[in-house]
Amino acid sequence: MARDDAAFTEFVATRSVALLRTAYLLTGDQERADELVRESLIRAYPTWRGIREPRAAESKVRTAMARTLISRWRRPTWAGDRAATDRSHGMQTGRLWPIVQTLPPRERAVIVLRYHEDLSVQETATVLSCSTRSAERHNVSALRALRPGAPAGSDDLGAALALEDRMRRELREDADDIELRPDFVASSVESVLTRRRDRRRLVYRAAVVLAVLVVSGAAIAIVGGNDDRRKSEVEPPILPVPSPPPRLDAKDIQRLPPPEDVAKLVWRDTELPQVLPDDVATAPPLSSDPIDHALALVAGPGAAVGVVGDDGRLRRLDGVPLVRPRADGFGSFSPVVHGSLRPDGELAAFPQPNAVVVVDLASGESEIFAVPGLNARVLWLPDGHEVLVSRDDSTGSVLDTDDGSISGRPYSAYRAAFTPDGTPLEVRESGDWPARSDLIRWKDNQAVESVPILLRHRSEAPASATDQLLVVPGTYEDPQVRRLQSVNGWIIVDIATGAPETMLSAPDAWYDTWLFGLHGWLDDAVLIQTDNLVIAWTPSTGSLERVTTVSTDISLATDVLE
Repeated sequence: MARDDAAFTEFVATRSVALLRTAYLLTGDQERADELVRESLIRAYPTWRGIREPRAAESKVRTAMARTLISRWRRPTWAGDRAATDRSHGMQTGRLWPIVQTLPPRERAVIVLRYHEDLSVQETATVLSCSTRSAERHNVSALRALRPGAPAGSDDLGAALALEDRMRRELREDADDIELRPDFVASSVESVLTRRRDRRRLVYRAAVVLAVLVVSGAAIAIVGGNDDRRKSEVEPPILPVPSPPPRLDAKDIQRLPPPEDVAKLVWRDTELPQVLPDDVATAPPLSSDPIDHALALVAGPGAAVGVVGDDGRLRRLDGVPLVRPRADGFGSFSPVVHGSLRPDGELAAFPQPNAVVVVDLASGESEIFAVPGLNARVLWLPDGHEVLVSRDDSTGSVLDTDDGSISGRPYSAYRAAFTPDGTPLEVRESGDWPARSDLIRWKDNQAVESVPILLRHRSEAPASATDQLLVVPGTYEDPQVRRLQSVNGWIIVDIATGAPETMLSAPDAWYDTWLFGLHGWLDDAVLIQTDNLVIAWTPSTGSLERVTTVSTDISLATDVLE
């Protein structure tokens, strides 16, 4: 462990300047660059022991920086406030950097990765967890913004190559101005190691308690009489009783406001309109009104699917053969309910009998992958290329949308969640009363850790995870409280310990809708659909904000909403 820490410290000391230069180009601000590098180091460190090649380590941190910028940061205020000024200034001075700062986060990331890091289109797509076609489209869109005078269909190869060479040169010139603060290396290493120590401390405490119990049992057996000694030789030892799962303090249970008080909630600033359009039947077809990416999918009549584009308008998905999938023997549902919209809003996957349909929402083109079985739910994995497919019998498999290959999985999309680095987690019920489940961590299809938690998972809405927290829609049953007083809602669980930290409960008036939670996080907030309202709940502060209103089932592209 000390050797790993020393190698990590050396890596931060030798590569911080390069990482900060990339982070500065991604964010456009020295302070934000420092924060982005530090957060990315924290994200990359848990897998550090498996990395022996420095180039691979730097690639992992760089990937974390790009994904963090897109998926967890709100668009910086300087991008909106200074967009017109910076673009005008760039055109007047002839410099490209002021214009690059006005690009959307995803396009800016593509420019930095392609022309500062010299990655290929395929490598850029891998870093951003998108298709090669999407990466190329963002690249073309960004270059077009940097050549405002060029026509949309311009194919002047010489001018394009000259622009790319100029981009490489100017980005390096701008990045060279970044300075390393004297305390950056020490403070970054300390923040990473402190996070590791905090997470391991609870594990150590549990191990010490278990060891004390084992030693105590052995001591009793040794000092016992001959009869006890002979008895222990023929009877198996009694294992120590595990500690009960941590309970949720009643003061940490927050309640949703009653319907009459919903109007008092403030609106969260997102790209979504406050009233989401849902008249799918009369919406124009997507094929005749293309989009760059989707903000949301909207359930229409029958198997119809509506697509809310990046402009906030509704289109109808056409030319894609979909049927209403069945699930759990409870009848059929809209493809939106058990389908999955990729967080970047570019691809959507829908379960179908013996197949999974993947739709490119920018072009409207679809591809049908043969996946045998009564497929009932799908869920995009964090890499953006694979889809977890669960069947009606709760068996699961993973579809690779790049090559169409299928591999089995021991967990189901009904109960699974994934941390940002792709680690599978599963919440599996293991007791009737009080509600008891096991939080299982998987690696290479093997259960490597199981932590008991006090809740009953409502699998109609999948769980969702950050690198430290899991949100589970379910029932909390306090073993010291009568069963009839169980609480339904959304429970935030510490992944390392299984301890429930806080809960948002639903009043009885909304009981029939509470379990349709939208899996996904928006920065540090959890998105929840209840009745005709989508809200953002920030567990750390308890704040509730309205996101949008809608009268049907939806799926949201969490990476592009803000």
